[in-house]
Amino acid sequence: MRTQGVGAGIALIIATATLAVFAQVRDHEFLDYDDPRYVTENPKLRLGLSWAGLASDLREPYFGNWSPLTSLSLRIDHAAYGLDAAGYLFTNLALHIATTLVLLAALVSLTGALGRSAFVAAVFALHPLHVESVAWVSERKDVLSGLFFALTLFAYARYARGPARPLRMIPVALAFALGLLSKSMLVTLPFVLLLLDVWPLGRLRLAPFDAGSLRSVAFEKWPLFLLAIAMALVTVASQDDAGALFPIEALPVGPRLANALSSYAVYLAQAFWPSGLAAFYPHPLMLVSPWRAFAAGGLLAGVSVVAIRSIRTRPYFFVGWAWYLGMLVPVIGIVQVGMQAHADRYTYLPLIGASIAFTWGAVDVVGRTRNTRAALAAVGVAASAAMAFAAHGQVGHWRDSLAVHERIIALYPHHYRSLDHLGKAYQRLGRFDEALGLFRAAIRSAPTWPPPRIGIADIAFMRGDLDEAIEFYEYAVELDPAQPAPHASLGRALAFVGRNTEARGHFERSIELEIGPGPRPPRAAVPHFGLGKLAVVDGEWSEAIASLERGLAIDPNDRDALTRLADLRASGGDVSAAVALLDRAESRGVGSARYYAARGKVAEAAGDVAGALDNFRIALTVDSEHHDAARAVAWLIARHPGLAPPEDAVRVAEAAVTATQRSDPRMLDALGAAYAASDRYDEATGAAEEAVRLASLAGNREEAAIFRDHLERWVLRRSAASP
Repeated sequence: MRTQGVGAGIALIIATATLAVFAQVRDHEFLDYDDPRYVTENPKLRLGLSWAGLASDLREPYFGNWSPLTSLSLRIDHAAYGLDAAGYLFTNLALHIATTLVLLAALVSLTGALGRSAFVAAVFALHPLHVESVAWVSERKDVLSGLFFALTLFAYARYARGPARPLRMIPVALAFALGLLSKSMLVTLPFVLLLLDVWPLGRLRLAPFDAGSLRSVAFEKWPLFLLAIAMALVTVASQDDAGALFPIEALPVGPRLANALSSYAVYLAQAFWPSGLAAFYPHPLMLVSPWRAFAAGGLLAGVSVVAIRSIRTRPYFFVGWAWYLGMLVPVIGIVQVGMQAHADRYTYLPLIGASIAFTWGAVDVVGRTRNTRAALAAVGVAASAAMAFAAHGQVGHWRDSLAVHERIIALYPHHYRSLDHLGKAYQRLGRFDEALGLFRAAIRSAPTWPPPRIGIADIAFMRGDLDEAIEFYEYAVELDPAQPAPHASLGRALAFVGRNTEARGHFERSIELEIGPGPRPPRAAVPHFGLGKLAVVDGEWSEAIASLERGLAIDPNDRDALTRLADLRASGGDVSAAVALLDRAESRGVGSARYYAARGKVAEAAGDVAGALDNFRIALTVDSEHHDAARAVAWLIARHPGLAPPEDAVRVAEAAVTATQRSDPRMLDALGAAYAASDRYDEATGAAEEAVRLASLAGNREEAAIFRDHLERWVLRRSAASP
């Protein structure tokens, strides 16, 4: 009973310390590393907690991974917290603390050694290498799979201590299956259970080797091995389909092996001295030092020989070392996914094995008396405190995207991807000059890599330098014509300068390149919205509506597209649909001139001319150069005498005509109506004649005919008014 009380006290201390280290995540934000794909721009989460959402999680891999339980957990958080990053991060923290406590219980159940188990649990909870898995929303798969990993160990400890009945393996298999559905890295867990059979359970004898015991403990685990094989096949297929696997021709086996050996050694070094940690470590590709790889390989071979020779006398060392080596195999880089050399998150579960080997070894070698064991306990407490202090500092590096990328650049100042990421972080904050400097540095490091050129083009576009924007977008498309986003951005810039035919071609090409299985990310809506705007310019309203609706099916939160579609619906007389669209736009905080102009059209279509005028005037207050609103104000006052003084219409229309340098025939036509409402018929006919001339020169026969009717009306009124 006393031991249980001590154990509960230790568990409470570890949990409290972990909470204190990570509590600062309440002020953290989503990161631009993967968080948009997993949460903020994940189209699958829009399905909510529905059968359709659950079915999509089970049916379709996402972002190169099939982890439906992780997707479900993010879906639950999305329903609970929306886009509040703190909620997701506290879920990560809760899972991490729960894993720590279950791991402690499992180790105590397996070994009966409370003190040593507590130190291993403290290392797991507080080590700076594990900050990434907790402080990054996208690593939900780590902390969730970690919990099921620990539950599997605990269930297996109970199974192995009791009578060997097949039904008693069900909790083990269930926990393992749930872990695989969270993250496929758990495919090595059945081998970890075999290691536990060697020590501390003693069910498998290796020195001397007992083939019968191996057959017995391996056969009972056949369902686990079957699940692991199936998940391994699904994972490789999913990542291959997603294009996440690094092609062998780009990175041959030799450099992969060299980096793998180096990474094993790096993880060990960081475990004992966790400095220089970051969210990304660039892969050296073909530049791995052969001497470094040889030294790392020698270290691993030497420790492995010691571990094998200690099976009889110190089996814990063999088990811990094999645990560390084996669990890293899926992520060590032989099958290379992504551009990282190694990653802190990969140590989340493998480091437990190394901790076991070190902790039991320290007690075995040093702690032979009560005094030395007390000294070791004090050292363990001090080491835990040091880890907590370092981890607290490391959590700060995950505060937001800017902090993440500044940390990477501080360690790797010339890495082109990190320069580009930091540049984009500055760009989102409006720090354009700093962003441009980083983009140019990235181009110097990787002249043929398109993203930094796109960043420069985006800033030029925002600053109104469309020629420079088009130049950089075109270069980016030339460098990688198979990427859809540069085509969409180039199309948008071309449309702004009136090169509509070229713009349409790039929008259509972007859509073609996005075609594929699974839901589209929000950026895939951009070319549809672009085609919709071009269709409006061409007067193709039905095509404009269809394009905007296709875009909103991908990104239903785009406020500008909602407003444009509402405008079209209102102009077509579908007032109820326009109102519904504007209500959706309003719920997203819209206050643009286009929004109020669309509200004006809806009010006018409903017969509320006073409300229409109010909304059009608000649109002009928001944007004095919103010429559609100016034209609407002029015509409303002209058509409805007494609604407002005619001079108001003249003032608004004259300002808009001046702003457009008398080049917009529709605005000149509205000015003619305003003059006519003020009984200034000579000026009205002059403005109408100019509108007819410009529309005719532009080849717009329908508009020219409408303006000519207005001209004739003003001429008749002038004649009637003449004495």
